[in-house]
Parts: sequence; structure tokens; C-alpha cells
Amino acid sequence: MCCGCRRCCKVAQLRRNWSLPMSLQCPGKMLCSGVIHSPPATLDLHSLSAAVRPVCERHAVSRMELFGSRARGQTHAESDYDFLVTFLPHANAGLLEMGGLKEDLEEQLGHPVDLLSRAAVERSRNPYRRRSILAAPVTVYAQ
Repeated sequence: MCCGCRRCCKVAQLRRNWSLPMSLQCPGKMLCSGVIHSPPATLDLHSLSAAVRPVCERHAVSRMELFGSRARGQTHAESDYDFLVTFLPHANAGLLEMGGLKEDLEEQLGHPVDLLSRAAVERSRNPYRRRSILAAPVTVYAQ
């Protein structure tokens, strides 16, 4: 069963279309005994930090913080990852960059990701939303 990431789906499609051997592994290393498995529903903080590091470095992120249900430890199998992101000052942090970062994180983590700019949350006119998001974020990457 495919874990659902775009890379795994491409590998599975190549296997079907070109009759490639099962030794061709999923880039996410999810292949085990010929079956592609989903990644675990939850990662510990150390594993999560290690997983997001290369993506953050590629996208000029200076800081990434986890908030929401995963930060509170109230997760279930379908929980998404909610991240506050701060880019390096020289980064071109527009909508396209946020979209690319979101897509790469979803591929890396195997779960949906919601990204919010920390600066946008801090400027939010809604004090309840701002307080709830900024209450206790957990830093998963800092440069």
C-alpha cells in the first residue's frame, strides 16, 4: 500500500507501467518486504526536527515552530502538522515559496501541513486567535 506521497506514487506507477522490480525503493524509505507503508502517525520531537531540517535549509527558513494538536500531544492518525514559519531576512518569502515549503513538508512527513507566517500571526487583529497560536509553540528548527 502506498503511503500517498507524490514520490511513492510515482515509484508505484513506474513499477506498474514498466514492470520494474520491487527492489526499486520508495525515496522515502517506506518500502518493507515489497509493501509501501504509511509513515508513523506521530513522530517524537527529535525525529520531527531531523525530518524538517533539510526542507527548512532548502527553503531559507530561520525558524519553524509546531503548534496545535501535535504540539499539545493530542494527535490522532489523521492529525495535520501546524507550523509557524519565519524566513531568513534575504529569503523571497512570498506565496510561491510558502506553497513550495508546504508541499515539500507534506512529502517529507507524509501528512497534511498547515503553514502560517509568524509575522502574520503576530499582526493578526484577532487577539483570541493570536493568543491561542502563540501560547506554547514548540521549536522544531532554528538556524
